[in-house]
Amino acid sequence: MDKANLHEGRDYGFRENIRAWERAEDRPVRVGLVEVLPKGQNLIRLPDGTEVRARSAQLILEWGEEAVASLLRDEEQERGFRATTFSDRTVAGAANVVLDGLLGEDWGYVEHDRASLRPDQIKAVGAAANIAHDLADLSPGVHRDEDFIWLPMPVVEMLVKRIAERAPDAVVTEVDRLIAHFQEGDHSRALIEHYKPDWDLALEWAGKDPLELQPEEIAPSEGYRRLFDLLRGQGTRCVGSEERAWVVEESQLRELGPLLGPVTRYMGRISVRELGEGRFRLALDLPRDAEILDTRDMTSFALSLSRPQIKMLVRIREAGEWGLEFPSELGKDRTLESLVDRDLAWESENRETKRPERLRPGRFRLTEGGWRVLELMQAELDRERG
Repeated sequence: MDKANLHEGRDYGFRENIRAWERAEDRPVRVGLVEVLPKGQNLIRLPDGTEVRARSAQLILEWGEEAVASLLRDEEQERGFRATTFSDRTVAGAANVVLDGLLGEDWGYVEHDRASLRPDQIKAVGAAANIAHDLADLSPGVHRDEDFIWLPMPVVEMLVKRIAERAPDAVVTEVDRLIAHFQEGDHSRALIEHYKPDWDLALEWAGKDPLELQPEEIAPSEGYRRLFDLLRGQGTRCVGSEERAWVVEESQLRELGPLLGPVTRYMGRISVRELGEGRFRLALDLPRDAEILDTRDMTSFALSLSRPQIKMLVRIREAGEWGLEFPSELGKDRTLESLVDRDLAWESENRETKRPERLRPGRFRLTEGGWRVLELMQAELDRERG
C-alpha cells in the first residue's frame, strides 16, 4: 500500500513475498501497524506479538474479512486467466493496429497478454469479426467486471486476424496513418523501425506485403559517429595515412553497409581488405574537404556562429597540425561538439609515442570549412585585437 494510506494503530494484511499469490501461496496474515518509519519501512506486530520491520508494499490491504475474501477471489481468477493466455508484445502491437483502424485511435489498448473491452466495444469487435454469439464464451479464461470484459491473447489474436482478413484496406489505411504520424512528428528512424514488426504482422493478417522503408538518409558526420560507436573496442594498428582501422566480422560488415557511403563522404576514402576466416580490415583515411564551398553561403554560415564558437576555432587553429587536445572531462564541451556537428572541426584518436599500438583520447583539428570560416572572419578578428 502507499505510505499515505497507512495509519498507525490499524490492522493490515501482510505478505512476506508479495508475488507468492501467483502460485496460490502465502495467504495474507493479519498484523497491526505500530509505527510508520522512514524510507518505506514500517514497524508491525505479528499475531504472536513479535514486532518486526516490513516494507509498505508487503502491507497489501487494510484488514477486513470481506476485503480479504474478495482479494483471494480476484487472485484465483487472475491465475486462471494467466493459464489461458500468452504474452507477446508484437502480437499485442499488431492487434492494436487492427483495432485502432476499426474502433478509432482512442478506443483502448491491448496489453502484452490481454485486452479489456467495454460492452459496446465487444459488440463492435464481434460484428467486425462476424461472430454472432457472446465473445465471453470463446474461452474459459474470459472474465468480466462491472465495466469491462477481459480477453486472453489467443482470443484477441483470433478476433483481430478475422477482422484483418475481412477489412484489409482498413489495416493498410491505419498503418499508413501511423507512418505519416511518426514522420510528421520528426520521430527518429529507430522509433519507426521499433514499431515496424507490429505493422508488418498486422499487414500479414490482412494478406498484404510487409513494409519497405526507404533507405535512411544519414548525414556524413552522423554516419562517422555511428561507425565509431558500433566498432568501439575493435580497433587495430593504423598504417600510412590511415586515421583509424578496425577488424570486423563478415556479418558485422554487412550491418555496417548503410554507413559506409556517408562515412566515405565525410572521410574521403574508406578501404576494406579481407583477412580470411570471415574477418575484414576496415580503415579510414583523413577527412576530405568540407562540403560548403560557395563563398556567399560560407559567409552567411560564418556570420551565424557565436563568439564562443569563433574563439574555439581560433584555439584549434593556434594548436597547429598536432591538434588541440582536451582532457576527457572537457572532450564533451558543448561549443566544441557544435563545431564537430557543423563539420568545422573533427576529432581523431592518436597513437601513443611510446606504445604505438595503443590509442589515447583524441585531438581536434579544423576541417577545410573551419579554415574558410576563420579566413572570412579574419577582418573582424583583427579589429577586435586592434
